[in-house]
Amino acid sequence: MGNQAIFDRAMEQNQLAVRQGDWGRALKEALRAMQEVPNNTEARIAVATALYHNEKLPQALQLFTELQKADPSNPIFMEYIARINQAQGDTDTAIDLFLQLADRQAQLGIVMKAVRAYREILEFAPEHEEARIRVAMILAQSGDKPGAIREFVFLGHN
Repeated sequence: MGNQAIFDRAMEQNQLAVRQGDWGRALKEALRAMQEVPNNTEARIAVATALYHNEKLPQALQLFTELQKADPSNPIFMEYIARINQAQGDTDTAIDLFLQLADRQAQLGIVMKAVRAYREILEFAPEHEEARIRVAMILAQSGDKPGAIREFVFLGHN
């Protein structure tokens, strides 16, 4: 076990840097914390997030994948992995992950987050019928009839 005081200070500095939008400093502090306590999940999440925001996508993907293996039910890890795959041009994997994420969120009753995940797909793959049908169905079930109709009309025109 490393020095707890150094770890705590590094994590505090990481959070301060994140709030200030200074992702370079956030990464430096998160790495310092992880160096003190290498298997600390909080520090590993901080490093992965800072890597992502510093556009160090391969490293971020590796760490988020490790984190997801340890906690497969965490939707945040899946969302980051999907975004990284999309940014790296692997749209098929990104679509699969966003679909899984949206389905999980819909099952948990987090309707707006599910809609957001489907809309992520539609931003980079507007022709993706399955995502559009699913978002229309969720909107209809949640009472947003005009939103559902817009999605179905879009489908009818393509």
